[in-house]
Amino acid sequence: MSDPLQHYVPKFMLRRFCSGKNELVYAYDKLSDKVFAFSTSKKSKVGVAAERAIYDFEFQGVPMTLEPSLSSLETKAAEVTAKIIQSLRIDPEWHLDKATLAGFLAVQLVRTKAAMATLDDLSARMEGYFRSEGAPEEFFELEPEVGDKANARKTHYTRMITNAPNDLAPLLADKVWHLLQTDESDPFLMGDHPFSRYNEPGEGVRGTLGLRSKGVQIYFPLTPTLALCLMCKTHLDTMIDGIERIDRLLAARIGNAAELRALRSETMPLVEAMLTGGVVKCRPESVEHFNSLQILEAERYVFSCKSDFQMAKEMIAADEATRHGPRMVERSGAF
Repeated sequence: MSDPLQHYVPKFMLRRFCSGKNELVYAYDKLSDKVFAFSTSKKSKVGVAAERAIYDFEFQGVPMTLEPSLSSLETKAAEVTAKIIQSLRIDPEWHLDKATLAGFLAVQLVRTKAAMATLDDLSARMEGYFRSEGAPEEFFELEPEVGDKANARKTHYTRMITNAPNDLAPLLADKVWHLLQTDESDPFLMGDHPFSRYNEPGEGVRGTLGLRSKGVQIYFPLTPTLALCLMCKTHLDTMIDGIERIDRLLAARIGNAAELRALRSETMPLVEAMLTGGVVKCRPESVEHFNSLQILEAERYVFSCKSDFQMAKEMIAADEATRHGPRMVERSGAF
Protein backbone atom coordinates (compact mmCIF):
# COMPACT_ATOMS: atom_id res chain seq x y z
CA MET A 1 0.00 0.00 0.00
CA SER A 2 1.20 3.50 -0.75
CA ASP A 3 2.18 5.76 2.13
CA PRO A 4 0.49 9.10 1.30
CA LEU A 5 0.27 12.15 3.53
CA GLN A 6 -3.26 12.12 4.93
CA HIS A 7 -4.79 15.20 6.58
CA TYR A 8 -6.93 15.07 9.69
CA VAL A 9 -7.77 18.76 9.18
CA PRO A 10 -8.90 18.88 5.53
CA LYS A 11 -6.88 21.03 3.18
CA PHE A 12 -9.95 22.99 2.07
CA MET A 13 -10.38 24.17 5.67
CA LEU A 14 -6.74 25.20 5.98
CA ARG A 15 -6.91 27.15 2.70
CA ARG A 16 -9.77 29.25 4.04
CA PHE A 17 -7.48 30.50 6.80
CA CYS A 18 -4.76 31.66 4.42
CA SER A 19 -3.77 35.27 3.86
CA GLY A 20 -1.80 37.14 1.22
CA LYS A 21 -0.82 36.29 -2.32
CA ASN A 22 1.35 33.40 -1.16
CA GLU A 23 -1.67 31.65 0.41
CA LEU A 24 0.04 31.31 3.78
CA VAL A 25 -1.56 30.09 6.98
CA TYR A 26 0.03 31.02 10.29
CA ALA A 27 0.35 28.26 12.85
CA TYR A 28 1.30 28.05 16.49
CA ASP A 29 2.88 24.81 17.71
CA LYS A 30 1.74 24.37 21.31
CA LEU A 31 4.37 21.71 21.89
CA SER A 32 7.41 23.73 20.80
CA ASP A 33 5.96 27.20 21.43
CA LYS A 34 6.90 28.20 17.87
CA VAL A 35 4.99 30.33 15.35
CA PHE A 36 5.49 29.56 11.66
CA ALA A 37 3.74 29.94 8.31
CA PHE A 38 3.11 27.37 5.59
CA SER A 39 1.67 27.47 2.10
CA THR A 40 -1.77 26.08 1.32
CA SER A 41 -1.46 26.40 -2.47
CA LYS A 42 -2.47 23.36 -4.46
CA LYS A 43 1.16 22.80 -5.45
CA SER A 44 2.22 22.70 -1.81
CA LYS A 45 2.43 19.39 0.02
CA VAL A 46 1.10 20.60 3.33
CA GLY A 47 2.60 18.53 6.13
CA VAL A 48 0.81 20.20 9.04
CA ALA A 49 -2.20 18.53 10.69
CA ALA A 50 -1.38 15.47 8.60
CA GLU A 51 0.30 12.11 9.01
CA ARG A 52 1.43 9.38 6.68
CA ALA A 53 -0.95 6.44 6.37
CA ILE A 54 -3.02 7.56 9.35
CA TYR A 55 -6.13 6.04 7.76
CA ASP A 56 -4.45 2.91 6.34
CA PHE A 57 -4.79 -0.46 8.08
CA GLU A 58 -5.02 -4.20 7.45
CA PHE A 59 -7.82 -6.63 8.14
CA GLN A 60 -7.08 -10.34 7.93
CA GLY A 61 -3.83 -9.32 6.28
CA VAL A 62 -5.54 -7.36 3.47
CA PRO A 63 -4.44 -3.69 3.07
CA MET A 64 -7.31 -1.20 3.35
CA THR A 65 -7.71 2.57 3.60
CA LEU A 66 -10.38 5.13 4.44
CA GLU A 67 -8.70 7.91 2.46
CA PRO A 68 -10.92 7.76 -0.70
CA SER A 69 -14.12 7.82 1.38
CA LEU A 70 -12.84 10.70 3.50
CA SER A 71 -11.78 12.64 0.40
CA SER A 72 -15.27 12.20 -1.08
CA LEU A 73 -16.88 13.42 2.15
CA GLU A 74 -14.53 16.43 2.27
CA THR A 75 -15.42 17.38 -1.32
CA LYS A 76 -19.13 17.41 -0.47
CA ALA A 77 -18.53 19.32 2.76
CA ALA A 78 -16.41 21.90 0.92
CA GLU A 79 -19.30 22.52 -1.49
CA VAL A 80 -21.88 22.88 1.28
CA THR A 81 -19.72 25.16 3.41
CA ALA A 82 -18.90 27.32 0.36
CA LYS A 83 -22.65 27.74 -0.17
CA ILE A 84 -23.08 28.76 3.47
CA ILE A 85 -20.18 31.21 3.34
CA GLN A 86 -21.56 32.88 0.22
CA SER A 87 -25.17 33.09 1.41
CA LEU A 88 -24.35 33.83 5.07
CA ARG A 89 -27.06 31.48 6.23
CA ILE A 90 -27.85 27.81 6.65
CA ASP A 91 -31.54 27.55 5.95
CA PRO A 92 -33.42 25.04 8.16
CA GLU A 93 -34.97 23.72 4.94
CA TRP A 94 -31.60 22.76 3.46
CA HIS A 95 -32.10 19.24 4.73
CA LEU A 96 -29.69 17.49 2.36
CA ASP A 97 -26.96 20.07 2.92
CA LYS A 98 -27.37 19.84 6.67
CA ALA A 99 -27.28 16.03 6.53
CA THR A 100 -24.05 16.15 4.50
CA LEU A 101 -22.50 18.63 6.89
CA ALA A 102 -23.67 16.73 9.96
CA GLY A 103 -21.95 13.62 8.61
CA PHE A 104 -18.76 15.58 7.98
CA LEU A 105 -18.82 17.13 11.46
CA ALA A 106 -19.42 13.73 13.05
CA VAL A 107 -16.39 12.30 11.27
CA GLN A 108 -14.30 15.36 12.10
CA LEU A 109 -15.07 14.85 15.79
CA VAL A 110 -13.40 11.43 15.86
CA ARG A 111 -10.76 11.53 13.09
CA THR A 112 -8.20 13.96 14.52
CA LYS A 113 -4.96 13.35 16.39
CA ALA A 114 -6.58 14.96 19.42
CA ALA A 115 -9.33 12.33 19.43
CA MET A 116 -6.81 9.55 18.97
CA ALA A 117 -4.47 10.87 21.68
CA THR A 118 -7.35 11.14 24.12
CA LEU A 119 -8.39 7.53 23.58
CA ASP A 120 -4.77 6.29 23.56
CA ASP A 121 -4.27 7.92 26.95
CA LEU A 122 -7.47 6.43 28.35
CA SER A 123 -6.70 2.97 26.97
CA ALA A 124 -3.19 3.01 28.45
CA ARG A 125 -4.50 4.00 31.89
CA MET A 126 -7.24 1.37 31.74
CA GLU A 127 -4.76 -1.34 30.77
CA GLY A 128 -2.47 -0.32 33.61
CA TYR A 129 -5.35 -0.46 36.06
CA PHE A 130 -6.56 -3.88 34.96
CA ARG A 131 -3.03 -5.28 35.05
CA SER A 132 -2.56 -3.93 38.55
CA GLU A 133 -5.80 -5.64 39.52
CA GLY A 134 -4.44 -8.97 38.29
CA ALA A 135 -6.30 -9.39 35.01
CA PRO A 136 -4.99 -12.48 33.16
CA GLU A 137 -2.81 -12.00 30.09
CA GLU A 138 -5.46 -13.49 27.79
CA PHE A 139 -7.70 -10.56 28.73
CA PHE A 140 -5.37 -8.34 26.67
CA GLU A 141 -4.99 -10.66 23.68
CA LEU A 142 -6.00 -9.20 20.31
CA GLU A 143 -8.34 -10.70 17.77
CA PRO A 144 -6.25 -12.46 15.09
CA GLU A 145 -8.08 -10.59 12.31
CA VAL A 146 -6.58 -7.24 13.39
CA GLY A 147 -2.95 -8.37 13.66
CA ASP A 148 -0.49 -6.61 15.95
CA LYS A 149 -1.22 -3.87 18.48
CA ALA A 150 -0.43 -0.98 16.11
CA ASN A 151 -2.78 -2.29 13.43
CA ALA A 152 -5.45 -3.13 16.02
CA ARG A 153 -5.33 0.50 17.17
CA LYS A 154 -5.84 1.73 13.60
CA THR A 155 -8.67 -0.74 13.07
CA HIS A 156 -10.38 0.56 16.20
CA TYR A 157 -10.17 4.17 15.02
CA THR A 158 -11.32 3.17 11.56
CA ARG A 159 -14.43 1.63 13.07
CA MET A 160 -15.13 4.81 15.03
CA ILE A 161 -14.76 6.99 11.92
CA THR A 162 -16.86 4.67 9.78
CA ASN A 163 -19.67 4.54 12.35
CA ALA A 164 -19.67 8.27 13.14
CA PRO A 165 -22.14 9.37 10.41
CA ASN A 166 -24.74 6.85 11.59
CA ASP A 167 -24.07 7.15 15.32
CA LEU A 168 -23.40 10.86 15.74
CA ALA A 169 -24.70 12.81 12.73
CA PRO A 170 -28.42 12.48 13.70
CA LEU A 171 -27.60 14.02 17.10
CA LEU A 172 -25.92 16.96 15.37
CA ALA A 173 -28.69 17.42 12.83
CA ASP A 174 -31.16 17.70 15.70
CA LYS A 175 -29.43 20.80 17.12
CA VAL A 176 -30.39 24.39 16.37
CA TRP A 177 -28.01 25.60 13.64
CA HIS A 178 -26.94 29.18 13.02
CA LEU A 179 -23.82 31.21 12.18
CA LEU A 180 -21.42 33.38 14.15
CA GLN A 181 -19.61 36.29 12.51
CA THR A 182 -16.67 38.43 13.53
CA ASP A 183 -14.54 41.12 11.89
CA GLU A 184 -11.20 40.66 10.13
CA SER A 185 -9.59 42.74 12.87
CA ASP A 186 -10.62 40.16 15.48
CA PRO A 187 -10.64 36.81 13.65
CA PHE A 188 -11.60 33.34 14.75
CA LEU A 189 -8.81 30.83 15.31
CA MET A 190 -8.96 27.19 14.23
CA GLY A 191 -7.34 24.38 16.17
CA ASP A 192 -6.24 21.02 14.79
CA HIS A 193 -9.38 19.63 16.47
CA PRO A 194 -11.83 22.26 15.17
CA PHE A 195 -14.96 20.60 16.59
CA SER A 196 -15.22 22.28 20.00
CA ARG A 197 -17.91 21.99 22.68
CA TYR A 198 -18.99 24.03 25.66
CA ASN A 199 -21.52 23.67 28.42
CA GLU A 200 -22.02 24.99 31.90
CA PRO A 201 -20.48 22.66 34.50
CA GLY A 202 -22.97 20.10 35.76
CA GLU A 203 -23.45 18.34 39.03
CA GLY A 204 -22.83 14.68 39.82
CA VAL A 205 -20.61 12.25 37.94
CA ARG A 206 -21.98 12.68 34.44
CA GLY A 207 -20.22 14.94 31.95
CA THR A 208 -21.94 17.81 30.18
CA LEU A 209 -20.18 17.75 26.79
CA GLY A 210 -21.90 14.72 25.27
CA LEU A 211 -23.85 15.34 22.10
CA ARG A 212 -27.02 14.39 23.99
CA SER A 213 -26.19 16.57 27.02
CA LYS A 214 -28.73 19.22 27.89
CA GLY A 215 -27.38 22.67 27.09
CA VAL A 216 -24.37 21.59 25.03
CA GLN A 217 -23.06 24.09 22.47
CA ILE A 218 -20.94 23.11 19.45
CA TYR A 219 -18.66 25.47 17.55
CA PHE A 220 -16.89 24.91 14.24
CA PRO A 221 -14.89 27.54 12.29
CA LEU A 222 -15.58 27.97 8.58
CA THR A 223 -13.40 31.02 7.87
CA PRO A 224 -11.55 33.57 10.01
CA THR A 225 -14.79 35.59 10.14
CA LEU A 226 -17.54 32.93 10.04
CA ALA A 227 -18.32 29.88 12.16
CA LEU A 228 -21.04 27.31 12.68
CA CYS A 229 -22.86 27.12 15.98
CA LEU A 230 -25.04 24.12 16.86
CA MET A 231 -26.97 24.55 20.07
CA CYS A 232 -29.15 22.36 22.24
CA LYS A 233 -32.81 23.24 21.63
CA THR A 234 -33.19 24.14 25.30
CA HIS A 235 -31.32 27.41 24.65
CA LEU A 236 -33.85 28.46 22.01
CA ASP A 237 -36.78 27.41 24.18
CA THR A 238 -35.41 29.40 27.12
CA MET A 239 -34.94 32.55 25.04
CA ILE A 240 -38.40 32.32 23.49
CA ASP A 241 -39.92 31.85 26.94
CA GLY A 242 -37.95 34.89 28.13
CA ILE A 243 -39.24 37.08 25.32
CA GLU A 244 -42.82 35.97 25.95
CA ARG A 245 -42.37 36.80 29.64
CA ILE A 246 -41.01 40.26 28.76
CA ASP A 247 -44.02 40.87 26.51
CA ARG A 248 -46.39 39.94 29.32
CA LEU A 249 -44.61 42.26 31.73
CA LEU A 250 -44.70 45.12 29.23
CA ALA A 251 -48.39 44.55 28.54
CA ALA A 252 -49.13 44.58 32.26
CA ARG A 253 -46.85 47.61 32.79
CA ILE A 254 -44.82 45.74 35.38
CA GLY A 255 -41.12 46.51 35.86
CA ASN A 256 -38.78 48.95 34.16
CA ALA A 257 -40.08 49.24 30.60
CA ALA A 258 -36.82 50.66 29.19
CA GLU A 259 -34.74 47.83 30.64
CA LEU A 260 -37.22 45.20 29.47
CA ARG A 261 -37.26 46.59 25.92
CA ALA A 262 -33.46 46.72 25.88
CA LEU A 263 -33.26 43.07 26.97
CA ARG A 264 -35.82 42.11 24.32
CA SER A 265 -33.88 43.97 21.63
CA GLU A 266 -30.69 42.18 22.68
CA THR A 267 -32.28 38.72 22.64
CA MET A 268 -34.40 38.90 19.48
CA PRO A 269 -31.55 38.89 16.90
CA LEU A 270 -30.18 35.68 18.40
CA VAL A 271 -33.61 34.05 18.42
CA GLU A 272 -34.23 35.09 14.82
CA ALA A 273 -30.85 33.77 13.74
CA MET A 274 -31.47 30.44 15.46
CA LEU A 275 -34.92 30.11 13.87
CA THR A 276 -33.74 31.00 10.36
CA GLY A 277 -30.15 29.75 10.32
CA GLY A 278 -28.90 33.32 10.06
CA VAL A 279 -25.92 35.22 11.43
CA VAL A 280 -25.18 36.52 14.91
CA LYS A 281 -22.52 39.25 15.14
CA CYS A 282 -20.08 38.31 17.90
CA ARG A 283 -18.91 40.67 20.58
CA PRO A 284 -15.16 40.66 21.36
CA GLU A 285 -15.73 38.56 24.49
CA SER A 286 -17.61 35.96 22.42
CA VAL A 287 -14.73 35.76 19.92
CA GLU A 288 -12.33 35.33 22.83
CA HIS A 289 -14.48 32.52 24.23
CA PHE A 290 -14.64 30.81 20.81
CA ASN A 291 -10.87 31.06 20.34
CA SER A 292 -10.13 29.80 23.84
CA LEU A 293 -12.07 26.63 23.07
CA GLN A 294 -10.13 26.10 19.84
CA ILE A 295 -6.86 26.48 21.74
CA LEU A 296 -7.94 24.14 24.52
CA GLU A 297 -9.16 21.41 22.14
CA ALA A 298 -6.12 21.53 19.84
CA GLU A 299 -3.71 18.65 20.33
CA ARG A 300 -0.76 20.56 18.90
CA TYR A 301 -1.48 23.22 16.27
CA VAL A 302 -3.58 26.40 16.26
CA PHE A 303 -4.14 28.15 12.91
CA SER A 304 -4.86 31.77 12.06
CA CYS A 305 -4.85 34.28 9.21
CA LYS A 306 -2.61 36.41 11.44
CA SER A 307 0.64 35.73 13.26
CA ASP A 308 -0.67 36.78 16.68
CA PHE A 309 -0.99 33.83 19.10
CA GLN A 310 -0.55 35.73 22.34
CA MET A 311 -3.76 34.30 23.78
CA ALA A 312 -2.58 30.72 23.24
CA LYS A 313 0.77 31.47 24.86
CA GLU A 314 -0.90 33.06 27.87
CA MET A 315 -3.27 30.10 28.31
CA ILE A 316 -0.37 27.64 28.26
CA ALA A 317 1.62 29.79 30.70
CA ALA A 318 -1.36 29.73 33.05
CA ASP A 319 -1.94 25.98 32.71
CA GLU A 320 0.70 23.65 31.27
CA ALA A 321 -1.98 21.01 30.55
CA THR A 322 -3.19 23.30 27.75
CA ARG A 323 -0.03 22.37 25.81
CA HIS A 324 -1.97 19.34 24.53
CA GLY A 325 -5.64 18.56 24.05
CA PRO A 326 -7.95 17.57 26.93
CA ARG A 327 -7.88 14.08 28.40
CA MET A 328 -10.75 12.04 29.79
CA VAL A 329 -11.04 11.90 33.55
CA GLU A 330 -12.26 8.83 35.44
CA ARG A 331 -13.96 10.39 38.44
CA SER A 332 -13.39 7.54 40.91
CA GLY A 333 -9.63 7.96 40.50
CA ALA A 334 -9.07 4.28 39.65
CA PHE A 335 -7.28 5.19 36.42
